Amino acid sequence: MIPISVKSFLFLVLAGFGLAGCGQSEEAIIPVFEQYQTAVAEADPQKFLNAIDAESKAYLLAQLEYLQVDEREAVETYVNESSYPVVNVDMIARALNHYDKAQVETLSAEDYLDFNLGYLFQLEGEIIEGLSFREQLLQTDQRAKLRFSKPLDDERSTIADFEFLKEGDQWKLNLLDRMILLENNARITLKYAEQNTWDYVAEKLDKYYPG
Repeated sequence: MIPISVKSFLFLVLAGFGLAGCGQSEEAIIPVFEQYQTAVAEADPQKFLNAIDAESKAYLLAQLEYLQVDEREAVETYVNESSYPVVNVDMIARALNHYDKAQVETLSAEDYLDFNLGYLFQLEGEIIEGLSFREQLLQTDQRAKLRFSKPLDDERSTIADFEFLKEGDQWKLNLLDRMILLENNARITLKYAEQNTWDYVAEKLDKYYPG
């Protein structure tokens, strides 16, 4: 597993103080982010899933599908075509390292999400704790992007942007932006370790899908 440091995962942007006010358009979205914060703090998978959109749920469940296929070619195709190759191969590797083959074949979606989300809770916990609404970056009928921030001790701010999609009449958090950050961090970690990204992916696949 890539030794991902929570602090190195932070996307820090220097910024001045002065939070924007909360307008009517954000009033329906901010509670979704607060639900997400609560879910991560409490490590509650159900609250977490209630806060995210269908696309994000499908992403999280995709690894389970390929775990149970147990074919090198299928898994390799999935990872190679993904926008998040290191993240995906690492999620699969962590699960295969945690469950034996018999367990994987009968693993329920709920059990897999409990396992998979436990890792994400660790990554997100320190990052999103204390974040509060700063400003709206984008707002359409179906999509919004909000910026949240928290002050640091040295007159800087940690800033994190979150995308929200509207499903029916409810706003949901799009988790895929978080995966982009995780993937970028993983690539940076590999770069500093002087390891080629695709060599790393191949090594993981060779370990769990030999031949």
